[in-house]
Amino acid sequence: MLPKPLLGMEPSATSAPLNRTSLSALCRAAGADDVGFVELERDSLAEQRPAVLRALPWAKSFIVFVRRINRHALRAPLHSLSSLECAAGEQGLKSIIHRATGDLDRHGIRAVGISGSFPMEIGRKGEPPFSVSLKHLAQASGLGVMGKNRIVLHPKFGADIYLGAIVIDRPIDDYDQPLAESPCLNCNLCAVACPTGAIARDGHFSIPNCMTHNYREKLYGFVEWVHTLADSRSRRDYRRRVGDEETLSWWQSLGYEANTHCNYCVAVCPSGDEAASFLTDRKRHFREVVRPLRRSRAQRQSGPGSPGR
Repeated sequence: MLPKPLLGMEPSATSAPLNRTSLSALCRAAGADDVGFVELERDSLAEQRPAVLRALPWAKSFIVFVRRINRHALRAPLHSLSSLECAAGEQGLKSIIHRATGDLDRHGIRAVGISGSFPMEIGRKGEPPFSVSLKHLAQASGLGVMGKNRIVLHPKFGADIYLGAIVIDRPIDDYDQPLAESPCLNCNLCAVACPTGAIARDGHFSIPNCMTHNYREKLYGFVEWVHTLADSRSRRDYRRRVGDEETLSWWQSLGYEANTHCNYCVAVCPSGDEAASFLTDRKRHFREVVRPLRRSRAQRQSGPGSPGR
């Protein structure tokens, strides 16, 4: 049961602001590690607002939350371990949303959850496949600042997070503001570790480089793979175009869980509660975290049957 202060007034007073402390407790009970609040009318969300209102014309506020993920799994040289953690993170988001929106609905509050995981509105022409940018919501609600790796960096958890949000039809009695300082240490380790050159030291970021590699089996590579399969004249021709390692990776993604091929920019990031130890001993961080991932990358790229990504 939700504490009575959540409703602010009797249930019939549907325009009364909701209590942020109770909302935060509700989300944390559902599994969230941090929670922020932002109104739909925030100036920084002006570009996002029309799409939100087309889908949910009653929307007034966002509850934005963070689910922490295991940095040790992300730093494992075996990408199956980091991919498994990413899949668990996505499922955790959905579980939080399902539980929290159910609690809100039982108290007469319209609520719809948003996550960055699939499914998405892939077929929308001229619009992004997601309903609202979670990164913009997280920054507006003070849960972090976008780093050079284009990941929202939480002041405590750093890059090791997944973001989710819940849209509700009520105002909240107190909203959050963006962080005054960025948790990014400007260490450039994300640029050093990136296997595709997507992250440049000067801050430039190549979306195609990142997306076609990391999300190859979730979004951008599937159509290309199907076309390659259809255009191949024989088994030998197909194997010339696509290595057996990549074919088996597709099989894993289709049969079990879509693979995430690279989390290096997240894994090496020392922001958040790890910042002090990194600044004290940078060489140790490079030796224990960055170097094993770079070595693993080199082995995978030079190994037999490696796909040409």
